[in-house]
Amino acid sequence: MGILDVLYGSKKLDEILALQKETIATLDDIEDDVNDIYEMLCEEPPPPPPPVVEHPDILWEPYLDELNAGVEIVDGARYQLVAMWHTLNGQWDGVPDYAREYIKVNGGGGDTHAFAIVYNKDGTPLVGKSVLLTWPGGDAGGMTWNDGSVSFFTPGKYYPDQGQTGPYCVEVLNGDKYLGAGLPYGQHVSIFGVWRERDDYKPSAQEKYMAGVHSVQPVVSSNGETLSGGETPFVMIVGQKVEG
Repeated sequence: MGILDVLYGSKKLDEILALQKETIATLDDIEDDVNDIYEMLCEEPPPPPPPVVEHPDILWEPYLDELNAGVEIVDGARYQLVAMWHTLNGQWDGVPDYAREYIKVNGGGGDTHAFAIVYNKDGTPLVGKSVLLTWPGGDAGGMTWNDGSVSFFTPGKYYPDQGQTGPYCVEVLNGDKYLGAGLPYGQHVSIFGVWRERDDYKPSAQEKYMAGVHSVQPVVSSNGETLSGGETPFVMIVGQKVEG
């Protein structure tokens, strides 16, 4: 019989040995937990979520922030971006209320596209307006249809949860630009943007000329009657100006 048996008795000794085993197992568990925490601390931290950008002058669908979409505002631009939203699988069921008036836009059921819709300051569609699509290593141009819209195929995939942004940007000539079109996680998403001519914008003489409006001095007859003057429309024929 050992000394511990003499001091505590065999039953008490069994209890002490069992408690010792439990204590060792608990310490092993604690060591494992400490090692796990250490490994977590040594790992590269995950990328921070994209900042939520406020767009006070734009009707902005909040979900676009989750897609890492953005806007590049051009100071003094003639055409301002006034609204943005997305559709999934070409469906308009969940679009914001402000987007529903555009549901009949040409090709609006496209599910892998970037759309631009452009209006004059009086709210009429701007026909024949140049719009540019850009992406890393390429670009493509288009012109608006009779309803003021144009669309581009944007099949590039990206992963917003990894901090990625859609590879396509859409810019109206002399206007703001929206960033981040594409297919998040490969989903069939289309992005829509609406531009409108600023109410306070005054086109330059060159812009008037290119638009088909020419400023001339008034022509006055001998009796003081104004025969012509002001802004006179003209047409361009092989680069030659023909007064109208």
